Parts: sequence; C-alpha cells; structure tokens
Amino acid sequence: MLKITKNKLIHTAFIVIISALWMSVRANGMNTDTEHVVWNKSPIQMSLPVGKERMITFPSQVSVQLADSENNLTTEDIKLLNNDDTLYITANRSFPKTRLYVKTVTGIDNKTGNIQYGETMLLDITPSVSNTDDTPMVVVNAQQTALNANQEKEESINNFV
Repeated sequence: MLKITKNKLIHTAFIVIISALWMSVRANGMNTDTEHVVWNKSPIQMSLPVGKERMITFPSQVSVQLADSENNLTTEDIKLLNNDDTLYITANRSFPKTRLYVKTVTGIDNKTGNIQYGETMLLDITPSVSNTDDTPMVVVNAQQTALNANQEKEESINNFV
C-alpha cells in the first residue's frame, strides 16, 4: 500500500507551484537572464536600449554622478533611479557615449554626518535604438571574486579530506 506523508505532499505541491510560476515568467517573456561583469578597474561598458529600462546591481550601496559635463544630459535624455545598490537607467533618446562615476558608499561619519565613499567604478553608457537588450547586469568586485574562489577551493579540499 502506498503511503503518502504530509511532508511529501507539501513538498510536491511546492515543486508544482514553483514550476508553474517559472513557466509563467518564461511564457510572458520576462527576462530572467543576468549579465555578470567583474570590475577590474576598466570602465564597464553598458549599452542602453532607447526607451527601455536597464538595471545594474553593484556589490554595495552606491552614489552616482555624471563624469562628462560636456554632454549636458537632462531628464529629457536619461532617467536614472538609484535604489541603494541598484541603478535603474533609461535612455529616453540617443546621446553620445557618457561616463558615470559610481562610488561605493561605506558609511556615514558619525561626527560630521558626511557620507563616506570607497571605490569609484567607471560606467560608460551608450544608448542604442537598434539594441533591445535590457538584460539586468550585476557587477562583482575582482578582489571579492578571487576571495570567494579561494574560499570555495578551501571548502572543496576540506570536504574531500
């Protein structure tokens, strides 16, 4: 006689629901891919589809400022929303390749109340009417990537022994 436990039934129902949600996301054309970029001191190149929002997530909270003052971009050209560690960028129309300074926020000085910054990353954005790629981008720090690789290697060795 087949005995179905409550835990097995819950587990099966959970798998069915997750699978249905995944198929729904794929069927509706939502982009579930992510482009990973390692920050290695070279400017990060990002193509922006005109009229579509593109998301870029950094390792920590960031502050952003326009580096190229000669472009004189306005809100008619670009929409930029900073939500802690993620920037949402929309090119409303074409404009020349523009560099953004993206500074990591390390904290707030308790005495002065000023924001303390860490590393400055360079982000070169280029709008394109022909490009429709709005794949989210995730930036990882090269030092953190190396540290994680070493930790994984040590864990692998420890698990083997």
